[in-house]
Amino acid sequence: MTNSANTKPTIDVRMLRLRDAMKAAGVNGYIVPNTDLYNNEYVPESDHRLTWLTDFTGSAGTAIVLDNNHAGFFTDSRYTIQAKNQVHQVFFKVFNSVKENDSDPAPMPHFIAQNAVPNAVIGYDPRLISVNQVKTLSQDLAAHNITLKAVDDNLIDPIWTNQPTTPQSKVSAFPDQTAGRSAAEKCKIVADIVDKDGCDAALITMTDSVAWLLNIRGKDVAHVPVALSTALIHKNGNVDWFIEPSRVSADIQKHIGSHVNIVAPSDIEAHLKSISAGQIVSIDEHVCAKYFENMLTDCGFKIAYSKDPVYLPRTCKTAAEQQAMRDAHIRDGVAMVKFLKWIEENGPNGKVTETDVDKKLIEFRSLSQTFRDTSFDTIAGWADNGAIVHYRATDAQHKTITPPGILLVDSGAQYTDGTTDITRTLAIGKPTATQKEMFTRVLKGHIGVAKMVFPQGTTGKEVDIPARKALIEIGKNFGHGTGHGVGCYLSVHEDSAGISPRSVRPLHAGMILSNEPGYYEEGEYGIRIESLIITQLRADGQLEFETITLAPIDKALIDVSLLDADELDWLNAYHQKVYDTLSPLLDADHQKWLQQACTPLQGGQAPKQAAGMKP
Repeated sequence: MTNSANTKPTIDVRMLRLRDAMKAAGVNGYIVPNTDLYNNEYVPESDHRLTWLTDFTGSAGTAIVLDNNHAGFFTDSRYTIQAKNQVHQVFFKVFNSVKENDSDPAPMPHFIAQNAVPNAVIGYDPRLISVNQVKTLSQDLAAHNITLKAVDDNLIDPIWTNQPTTPQSKVSAFPDQTAGRSAAEKCKIVADIVDKDGCDAALITMTDSVAWLLNIRGKDVAHVPVALSTALIHKNGNVDWFIEPSRVSADIQKHIGSHVNIVAPSDIEAHLKSISAGQIVSIDEHVCAKYFENMLTDCGFKIAYSKDPVYLPRTCKTAAEQQAMRDAHIRDGVAMVKFLKWIEENGPNGKVTETDVDKKLIEFRSLSQTFRDTSFDTIAGWADNGAIVHYRATDAQHKTITPPGILLVDSGAQYTDGTTDITRTLAIGKPTATQKEMFTRVLKGHIGVAKMVFPQGTTGKEVDIPARKALIEIGKNFGHGTGHGVGCYLSVHEDSAGISPRSVRPLHAGMILSNEPGYYEEGEYGIRIESLIITQLRADGQLEFETITLAPIDKALIDVSLLDADELDWLNAYHQKVYDTLSPLLDADHQKWLQQACTPLQGGQAPKQAAGMKP
């Protein structure tokens, strides 16, 4: 049975209807990922099919429903605890989607092979699965006589009553002076990469890549200011932008330049067929939907596979972008000081909830006229909720802060000139000796990354090592990466740079990343310290990091005896920088609080500049 007309059916009804749709489509299983046509991390409500089916609200997950009452739910270590809390485990078995060891079988095909009927056919929507995913999954399943079948009409959509409509917001301009380059200049840079790759054109399917390329922004997706669209860039620098013309004003058309031709999405195939047959078009098989590959092939193009040509130019920020990000972080730092003072004064009273934390952060950030949105759903985890890496409190389910304990707050903002992402872990009441030790070991890892000096060509995997050193020494670790790329008023999780045991690409000058080691004691507390860093080229040709996040680190959680002299110097210099930068922008009351929060710790010398830190 169902609830009212305004609510979705119960889980048993949803599963029954999906399995009926699978039978009608001639498949024994169906894959339901949490993504859209553009492989966005945050998808519009019209694409929340996984949430509709499973009630899981995280950003990363995939359900596989089989016709014999077996169903699996797969997510990474950030969300496994959340998935177990949200997903109906009577209907789904929850798995980690990442192999623990290289020798282990891939979790999703292994589940299908172990549970599907013999010679099963597994259906998928080619709009929601990348070319590479189809390729690797097909190969893994073929060994078990199981085949994949593209189902052109998504099986969830017809049974999802009151499905939201696809957003069609007006496109806005991202100023050339903030970007540091015009759209025409960017298109020339990217076109040269396409030509060097031996291709006639490249299909750009990632919305943040399109936004960067054309210096535009949109409002189609929560937290990420993009317009749902794709673009075909030719080796001569001309661009076919596939978006509804009504969404692009005359001013925006002038802003992007005459080299950009706007084509309605309904006319894509006709337009592609009008281009000379036999041209070589590159796609990034790891992010491009299988649907686009099929379309290009049907229109007579030869397909080449290469990294999105926007990837490297986008990740190496211009001097103008770097300055814009610094400016945004100063505004964000002011908001964070106001929040940290508020939570210190109000947290111990036993009346503040996790959702209050979220609301206060938005309130303080909204005082800036440049604030547009949060850059992701705030993570405010009190006590054991802090151990859920991507926890999200809701009005229906949250905790009240009841000291003593630890509050983990991971939040960020989208300002018109920059994107922020910061985590601070706070003691509410007196922390235990163990909590202080673990916090300090995480801090040592954070400082170890922040003050690194390293040769060009160093990979994210190598930079990750000092982040874990102090934890590994006592047999501990954390399951997520140490850092991810961050866009400039774009995606807070930019897949262009990374610091993790799996990050094999080298870091380059201009990259903006997070530095966020952590430690999580399931059922008790979570610790994470996160600031954003810019990779800078030194005069000697080596690279170092500039920390641009400005907010004090909770000294009440630090065991000074575990820090060496260099680490103390870095921390005291960082706090001096925070105070010097933010205090002129605060009233006397907040200045006094910040001065106390940034007072040097005893035993350390506070040089004017710490290694890896630009004043």
